[in-house]
Amino acid sequence: MSAKTMVSTMANYVRRLEVIASEMQITSRLPIALAPDDNA
Repeated sequence: MSAKTMVSTMANYVRRLEVIASEMQITSRLPIALAPDDNA
């Protein structure tokens, strides 16, 4: 496996992690946005 392939594979992996993290943040904020009275 060449260094170039490794770098692109790592970049794709990091990008995927960022997408998953942002999706998790969105879903964890949803209950707060939908039910502010429960968390106030």
